Amino acid sequence: LGKMPKKLTESFKLRRGELISAKQSAEPVGSNTAGWIAELDDQLHDRIARTRLIEHHQPKRASTLAHAADDWLAGSSNKGDTITRMRTATHRVIRYFGPDADLRQIGDIEAEAWRAWMLKDAGLSRATANRDVGYARQLGAWAVRHRRIDANPFAQLRGGSQSNADRQAFIDLATVGRLIESIAGPEWRLLIVLYLGSPGSGCRAKRSACDGPMWTRRTSG
Repeated sequence: LGKMPKKLTESFKLRRGELISAKQSAEPVGSNTAGWIAELDDQLHDRIARTRLIEHHQPKRASTLAHAADDWLAGSSNKGDTITRMRTATHRVIRYFGPDADLRQIGDIEAEAWRAWMLKDAGLSRATANRDVGYARQLGAWAVRHRRIDANPFAQLRGGSQSNADRQAFIDLATVGRLIESIAGPEWRLLIVLYLGSPGSGCRAKRSACDGPMWTRRTSG
């Protein structure tokens, strides 16, 4: 094993017999020895694993929330607003759990508590919280695929609509008409009409008994 602090050397000697016996019988070690193994730093754990008395494990740094989030974002092909929203979402996850949180220690209950914190303490809208939940699920799924964790703790979180009614406004027909009249050229006027009627515009037609067609327009912000 090479040079080790005296205390660790004595601790290893006390457990060596149990480790050898467990290896030969294919039985798990006792709870005390299991706890001792779990507390080993990555370097010492690797050195003992090379003797085949214990199994290699995922380095602790690789399973921390901040490190996993960095790797997930670095490997993403998304750009622009999408990657910005992903970074913001992971920042809120890290803000709640802490950068050194072990992903392996985050379960369904902790994930639910994080979602409740976003709505109550962080003051986020339900739409924003739902969007962050979606990105957290993606992060968790990535961590499972890369064998950082065995199960995605965010997989069972409730998502939902990401639209925010507070960011919607009604645009009546008269306003649309004034907009069109202010634009020079029939081609540009046609583009405005086509845009307002397209699914990707964020507008939807709504009939009003007084004003005729109206549009619900999602505002930015």
